[in-house]
Amino acid sequence: MSLRRKLVMMSLGLYLITFVFTGVLVIENNYASQLCQEVERCLAEEDRASFSLLLFLQTRFQSEKDVLLSALAQVAADMHARPGTDVEIRDLAGKVLAASNGYWPVDREELEQAKSGYRTYLLRRNAGKRLLYISRLVNTAKGNLLLTFVRDVSVVEGLRISQYRFFTSIGLLGLLAMLLLVYLLARLVLRPLADLQAATARIAAGNYAERVNSHTKDELGVLAEQFNQMAQEVEQRVDELQVESERRQRYADNLTHELRTPLTSIIGYAELLQGLKYEPEVFQRGLGYIQSEGERLLKLSTALMELIRARKQDLHKEEINLEQLFDQTIEIMLPKAAQCQVTLLAKGEAIFPLNRQLMQSVLLNLLDNAISACPGPGSVTLEAGQTSAGLEITVTDTGRA
Repeated sequence: MSLRRKLVMMSLGLYLITFVFTGVLVIENNYASQLCQEVERCLAEEDRASFSLLLFLQTRFQSEKDVLLSALAQVAADMHARPGTDVEIRDLAGKVLAASNGYWPVDREELEQAKSGYRTYLLRRNAGKRLLYISRLVNTAKGNLLLTFVRDVSVVEGLRISQYRFFTSIGLLGLLAMLLLVYLLARLVLRPLADLQAATARIAAGNYAERVNSHTKDELGVLAEQFNQMAQEVEQRVDELQVESERRQRYADNLTHELRTPLTSIIGYAELLQGLKYEPEVFQRGLGYIQSEGERLLKLSTALMELIRARKQDLHKEEINLEQLFDQTIEIMLPKAAQCQVTLLAKGEAIFPLNRQLMQSVLLNLLDNAISACPGPGSVTLEAGQTSAGLEITVTDTGRA
C-alpha cells in the first residue's frame, strides 16, 4: 500500500471516529434535553388535567349523589382523553374504574408508590412508541382514587431519528470533501518524496549527477538536502573509482610494454645468433646481452612487485653516470635498430641520483617507440642535460613528419 493511500485511510478512520463520536454525543445529549423538557411539559399539563378532573368529579358527586362511581369515572376519563393522551382511573384495590383506549401493561409498579401520596412517572416503550405514565392519588367524596395519565412522547424519538438522518447526510458529504482534500494535500505534501524516489531510480540506473530540487525548509527539505549530499559523495566516489580503473588500465598497458621490451631484445639477439656462423666472441657477446636482458626482466618484475606492495615508499636511488647508462641501453636496442636500419646515438654527460632498473626501462621504452616511428634509414638520438628544473632527457628521431 502506498504512503498516499495510507494517509487517506488514516484520515478516513480519524474522521469517522471523531465525527461519529461527536455526532452521537451531541444528538444523544440533545435528545436527553428534549426528553426532559417534554416530560416537564407533560407533568405541567397533568397538573392542570388532574385538577380539572378532580373538580369535575367533586361537582358531580355533590349534584348526583346516587351516581355510580365507575360510570362517573368513565365519563371523566373520556372527557379528558384526547389524541396522544389516555386516562385511567382505579380504586385503591387496583380495580380499573375507567380507562380510555390505550396501552395499559399488567405490571404497574408505579401505582404502589402513588398510593403513598407521591406523584410518579415512568417511561415505557410499546409498538415503537415512547409512552410517559404519570400516576397520582386523588381524594374524592367517595374515596381515594388512583389517577394515571399516559402521554405519547414519541415526537422526541422522531426528532432524534431525524437528527441522525441529517447527521448521516452531512457526514457523507463531509466525508467526500475530506477525502478529496486529504488526497490533494497528500499529493502536494508527498510530491518531494515522489521526486526523491524518481531521483533514486535514476541514480540506480547510473545517472550519478542526478539531484533533487527542494525549496522547503521542513523535514522533507532537510531529507532532500541530505540526499543531494549523499548523491554528491556517491558521484565523487564513482569518479574516483573510474580514475582508479583508468590508472590501473594504464598500469597494465605499461607493464605489458615494460615486459615486452626486454623480451624483444632477447628474441632479437637469439635470432641474430641463429643467423650467424659460430664465432666465439660474437656468440659470447650476444649471450651476454641475452643474460643481461633476462636479469633485467627479473629485476623489473621484482621492482614492480615491490612497487605494488609499497607504492608510497621512496625508491632506492644511486648516483648513475648517464653516459654509461645510455651506452648500455643502446647496446640492448642494437638488434632492433639494425633490423629497422636505424642508427642509435647518445649525447650528454651527467651524474644524477636515479633508480637504475626503472630509468633503464623508461629509456628502453622511449627508444623502442622512437625506432618503431622512424622508418629506415634514419637515426635516433638520446640526450641528457642539466636544467634549472632538474634532469632533462630527450629522445629525437628522424621519423614521420
